[in-house]
Amino acid sequence: MDILIAGGGIGGLAAALTLSRNGHRVRVFDDRAPDAADVGAGIQLSPNATRVLASWGLGEAVDAQAFYPQRISLRDGRTRRRLMSLTLGEKLRARHGFPYLHIHRGDMRRILLEAVIAACGDVVSAGTRVTGLSQVEGRPRLHLADGMHAEGDVVIGADGLRSAIRHVLFGADRPRFTGYVAWRGLADAARARHLNIEPEAASFMAPGAHAVTYFVRGGHAVNFVGVFERTDPPEEIWENEGARAMLARDMAPFHEDLRELSSLIERPLLWPLFDRMALPRWSAGCATLLGDACHPMLPFLAQGACMAIEDAAVLARCLENVSGANAISGALQRYEQARKARTARVQAEARAQGKFFHAKATPMRGLTRTIMGLGSGLAPNLALSRYDWLWGHDALTAALPA
Repeated sequence: MDILIAGGGIGGLAAALTLSRNGHRVRVFDDRAPDAADVGAGIQLSPNATRVLASWGLGEAVDAQAFYPQRISLRDGRTRRRLMSLTLGEKLRARHGFPYLHIHRGDMRRILLEAVIAACGDVVSAGTRVTGLSQVEGRPRLHLADGMHAEGDVVIGADGLRSAIRHVLFGADRPRFTGYVAWRGLADAARARHLNIEPEAASFMAPGAHAVTYFVRGGHAVNFVGVFERTDPPEEIWENEGARAMLARDMAPFHEDLRELSSLIERPLLWPLFDRMALPRWSAGCATLLGDACHPMLPFLAQGACMAIEDAAVLARCLENVSGANAISGALQRYEQARKARTARVQAEARAQGKFFHAKATPMRGLTRTIMGLGSGLAPNLALSRYDWLWGHDALTAALPA
């Protein structure tokens, strides 16, 4: 089939790769300029995603760019004291068969892009913005900003939170500001060596805020995220001369090492966090949605990229040996049925995690932290098992709706 994909981020390129390897002809339309610099900062990929990447033959390429943390830790933001931890590394690999890793978003996108080009040639139209969609006699047509259009058998809207495809299929609904903003950026690891950043994914909790640190690019860079509460959203991506002063004010409640790390960020960006209400449907006719276009994730479970990769794997399975508009429409319905409950649970868990990170100090909160710390120390396998439903999921073999 001819498959048109709106959006060339991680989800769109993952879909392009696996669909092309299944024999489909794919075209990707991405509004980024051909020479766009790396966007974003670090992402975390848990075994449910690295399993899929390995099946696509990307394990070696990912390994060359990744950092493998020893554990996930929750720490006190003011003292840096570890409150609880989950052991990763070989222990987690033995449990689920695949690793937990950190990688720069730009590096992951580049790996996927190179794999797509190797599989099916130069099929990514960079700098091409999709503005709309129509479906005539069962065939979808993408409308492009330059006045041109592209027609195919299937359209996949992988065009993010403000998806043009979602807007056409299901009408206008504004993203909801969650009350969180996140500072993010990278610091050179050599410049931060004296701060003793540990080889882990660490979340530092404070009342109404939390910060996250972990290594990317093989340990050469430290990814920093600081999440704070706001009443009103600032600009979506914001950087000016006042940024460093504002970041320093926000970081005042945290340990001096974390404050210094935030000052070492090469390019601090402020990122308001939005989400959307759950959609009753993801698909209409021969068009469907993928990733943030249908289930935007708060980053507090580190599953946004993972869910998009899972989506791509399941969508490709559902479109195997399918042809004809009616069969395509049915396959897309199966895809959304296979994915909706799982992604809704991840969305809900991520929202709950944010509330936990930002909870105000109370005796009950202190008791909860103590119990969690004892549990992770005395029963580490039990603590890890809490995430089996998430990290142990196999999108390549999970049962599909009939």
